[in-house]
Amino acid sequence: VSLLIRYHGILGNRSDGFRKEIEKIIFLQRLAGGTILSIGSVEVCDLTDQCKVKSIKRKLLPGFILLDRSAYLKEHYVNKLTSAVVDPAFADFNYHRYDGKDISISDILQDAETVPMMAEYSFILVRDYPFDKSANDCKEIKEFLKDVPDTCVLVFWYDSLAVDTKKNDKFKSLITAFAKAGSVAELNKRTEGDIARLI
Repeated sequence: VSLLIRYHGILGNRSDGFRKEIEKIIFLQRLAGGTILSIGSVEVCDLTDQCKVKSIKRKLLPGFILLDRSAYLKEHYVNKLTSAVVDPAFADFNYHRYDGKDISISDILQDAETVPMMAEYSFILVRDYPFDKSANDCKEIKEFLKDVPDTCVLVFWYDSLAVDTKKNDKFKSLITAFAKAGSVAELNKRTEGDIARLI
């Protein structure tokens, strides 16, 4: 167990006496209902020195968790885009959010071509649409992307559905079509090798 006590004041040359007083106080305390029988050491550190602060953190917080944040990044950027495009007052009319497995590409594109109500843009967000299941769907979206209405923002977001943009020919051609009409953002999960290089 490590205990960090914050002290405001100037110790000067009284650091040794201060440490001894802390030791006396610690032995009078109880930890989890038990008596403290021994302590490792008492150190006095100046927290205005950032190097010492980092050193203390490493001693007190030696554990680290490495998380892949790609899912959080997707959510973050979609939220940023939504807040920039969608007028909250008319979101019920102009903000359309779909799960790809529950809707056809024809219905999506029909919404995309509908003029927004009392707003500059309509925003269509489609999650995990399975383009690899239908060549006709790919053909429809590519035709649409050749002439996207100025009043529409269309986002296909892939989260739980795995998309291999290198090996899957359907998705490769779609990525090219989307890149020409707008932009493509790949927030890929890091491999163990990527994480090792970062560390």
